[in-house]
Amino acid sequence: MTKKGPWTVLSSKQVYKNPWLRFREDQVLRPDGKPGVYAVLEIGEGASVLPLDKDNNVYLAKEFYYAIGKDSIGLPGGKVNVGEVPLDTAKRELKEELGIIANKWTFLCKTSSLPARVDSAGSAFLAEDLEFTNTSQEGTEKVGILKVPYDEAYKMVLDGRISHSGSCLAILMAYLLKNNKNDK
Repeated sequence: MTKKGPWTVLSSKQVYKNPWLRFREDQVLRPDGKPGVYAVLEIGEGASVLPLDKDNNVYLAKEFYYAIGKDSIGLPGGKVNVGEVPLDTAKRELKEELGIIANKWTFLCKTSSLPARVDSAGSAFLAEDLEFTNTSQEGTEKVGILKVPYDEAYKMVLDGRISHSGSCLAILMAYLLKNNKNDK
């Protein structure tokens, strides 16, 4: 038995596993003392990056996502590999997906998507002082690059054209960071 806050885990069984996720089912005692089952999807940690050039343009990724069956616009990013820290992942993904290398990095925020059922953390970074090179997208990726003024990216969050939660939060956090610098 293991305590998880007010929950007691009696047993845990891995139901499914592949290189990107694990699904487990826990037999539990709920906070009210009654027995129950709790299902958890473990995705692991990820990192994303908001590239901002000297002219205040951002570079977004447009990609078809199999799970939702349509294109989605958001920040480049990916899974943190074993032994890798989120900043290294952000640097790797920015170069692979958009062909950009950044010389200045700022941590923006930590995210947790659907924490009631999904164990997944994310870190987002602002990348500045950009250099451009070739992409090296993986075989599963066909990422389009959108260059838009920062204010337009902000509007895209507000009107729903960007709906990926981590991307939305990072764009809004950068907006606050940028405006707080200008207020001083």
